[in-house]
Amino acid sequence: MLCTQKATLHEVVAEILDAALDITGADFGNIQLLDPATGCLKIAVQRGFAQWWVDFWDNVPEGKGACGTALRRRRRIIIEDVERSGIFRGTPGLDVLRRSGVRAVQSTPLASRSGKLLGMFSTHYKEPHRPGPHTLEWLDLLARQAADLIGQRQSQAELAERSRELARLASEVSMAEHRERRRIADHLHDNLQQWLVGARMQAQAASRSTPAKARSILATLDGTLKQAIDATRNLSRELAPPVATKGNLPETLQWLAQEFQRQHLLEATVETHGDFANVPEPQCILAYTAARELLLNTVKHSGSGTARLELTRTAEGLLLKVGDPGRGYDPKSIVAKKAHGLGLLGIRERAASMGGRLSVESTPGRGTTSTLALPLAAASPAAATPHSNCKACNPRTRPARKRPQPLTRRRTRIVFADDHRIVRESLIALIKNEPGIEVVGQCENGSEAVDLAGKLQPDVVIMDGNMPVMDGIEATRSIKSRWPSIRIIGLSMMEESEGGEKMRAAGADEFVPKSGPPEKLLAAIQRTIRPRSGGGGEKTTQIA
Repeated sequence: MLCTQKATLHEVVAEILDAALDITGADFGNIQLLDPATGCLKIAVQRGFAQWWVDFWDNVPEGKGACGTALRRRRRIIIEDVERSGIFRGTPGLDVLRRSGVRAVQSTPLASRSGKLLGMFSTHYKEPHRPGPHTLEWLDLLARQAADLIGQRQSQAELAERSRELARLASEVSMAEHRERRRIADHLHDNLQQWLVGARMQAQAASRSTPAKARSILATLDGTLKQAIDATRNLSRELAPPVATKGNLPETLQWLAQEFQRQHLLEATVETHGDFANVPEPQCILAYTAARELLLNTVKHSGSGTARLELTRTAEGLLLKVGDPGRGYDPKSIVAKKAHGLGLLGIRERAASMGGRLSVESTPGRGTTSTLALPLAAASPAAATPHSNCKACNPRTRPARKRPQPLTRRRTRIVFADDHRIVRESLIALIKNEPGIEVVGQCENGSEAVDLAGKLQPDVVIMDGNMPVMDGIEATRSIKSRWPSIRIIGLSMMEESEGGEKMRAAGADEFVPKSGPPEKLLAAIQRTIRPRSGGGGEKTTQIA
C-alpha cells in the first residue's frame, strides 16, 4: 500500500499526481475528488496551472470537459488535440485550455475495488499527444493503487465522523438515562413516599385512639396503603411488564394496547399471525420496546385516537407493523428527526445489531406505518451434523490432508531504489507475489542503495537512474565495484538510447524503461538470475 505514512489526504494525492506526471511525461496535471453531496469533481491538488484555471475547473459536473465526460462514461477519456475535439468545441473550456497552453489531455477515473467512483486524475500536454499503451498500463496500475489509498483515507474520515456521532449519541443516551432516573425518583418522592408517610402517621394515630375510632382510622389506612401498592405495581409494570418476561409476545402486545387505552385513551387493535412459541427473549424485548415507542409517537405526534399493531411470524423471522391514520410527517424534515429521532434511532441501531431493520413510511396527512423486521436465527441440525455418506463432512472417512513439503529452492532477494515512493511501491506491488521473489528492502536515493546492498547482500537491485543525494548511475558503479555478484537492473523514464547506455556503462546488467510494459521488468529479473543457476552450488527459482 502506498503513502501509508502521509498525514493527510492532500499529501497522498499530491504524491500520486507527481508520480503520474513522472510516468506520463505530462506538462500539467490535477487530481479531483468526487463530492458525494453534489456529484461534482473538486480539485484536490494540481501542478502547473494558474489560480484562474483552478477556479474554472474546481467544480466539474458530469459532461463538462474531459474529466466530466470521463465521469459520465465511467471510463478513461483521451483527447489528442483539444482544438479538434467535439467535447470542447464551442465551449468556454476551450478558451481556458488555449490560455493555459494545453493542447492534449487524458482523464482516468479513480474507482475503488467495489466499483465506487472516488475521483479523477488528469494529465495535460502542451503539444498534441496520445499516451502509448505501455504508459496507459502504468497509469492503470497507478490508478488502482491511488484509488485504494484515497478510499482508505476517506473511510478513515467517515469512521472518525461516525465515532463522533456515536459519542454524541452516547451522551444523549446518558442524559436520557439520567432523565429517566430522575423521573422515577420524582415519582417515588411525590407519590409513594408521601402515601407511606401518611400511612405511618395514621397508624400512629390509631395506636392512641379508642377501639371504636380505631376501626375508622384503620379503614382509611387500608385505602392509603392500597394506593401505595397500586402505585408501586404500576411503576413496576411500566419498567418491566410481567407478560413480556414470560416470552408470550402476542399477550404482551395485547396488554400494551390495554395500557395505552387506560393511560392515553388510545384505541389500539392487535392482530397476530403465526406461531410465536420459542421466540428468543432478545427479539421479544425489542419487539415490545419498539411497539411501545411507536405507540408513544402516535400519542404525541399523530393527532389520532386509534392505532393498529400487526405481528406476523414469517419463515425469516418476526414482522411487526405499527400504523395510525393521523397527520403523518415528512421523514426527511428536521422537525421529524428531532421529534422521532432518539427513541427510533436506538431501536433502529438495536435491530441492525440483530441483523434486522426498522423502516418508517409517512406522508403528511395520510398517516404513518412503521415496520420492524427481525430475523430469528436457528441452527440447522443438518448444517451442524456431518453427512454420513459425505467424505468431506465425515471425520472418519475424510481423507487425510497431505503435509506440505518444505521448499528447498532459494528465493531471489530484491532491493528497490527509487525516489518516488508511489512508483517504488507500485513496482513492489507488481512483483511481490511472483513465485521465487522476495523483496527485502527499499530506499529513495543512491547512497541508501549502496548501504542496503552492503547490509542485505541482495541478488538484485532495481535502480532508478535519477535520484537525489547520489544518482543511480554512481550508486551502480559503487555497488559493482564492491560486490560484483549483485545484479543491477536500471530504471529510467528515458529510453535505452539515453538512460540505458549510461546505466550499462556504470555496470548495470539490465535496463528497463519505466514507460515499458511491466512484463519487461519481470523478464529482466529472470535474465539477471539465470546465469547464476548453472554452477557454484547455488539454486535459484524460475519466475513463472
